[in-house]
Amino acid sequence: MQLPMRTIDVPRGDRSRLERLIRTIAPRVVERVRIVLAAAEAAAGRAICARAGVSRPTVTLWLNRS
Repeated sequence: MQLPMRTIDVPRGDRSRLERLIRTIAPRVVERVRIVLAAAEAAAGRAICARAGVSRPTVTLWLNRS
């Protein structure tokens, strides 16, 4: 059973900016941006982990900091 993840509202303009940043910034920041964008789409925890290529604790860590 999948555990629910917290969702984050990302305004349209901010989403575009975050997606552009993925191409120009450090891998650790890219990881966080991918997690935030997936959470904004209300993706399940496992889906967020798969998209970002990280563990569940890493996803939880970044979402708690958002």
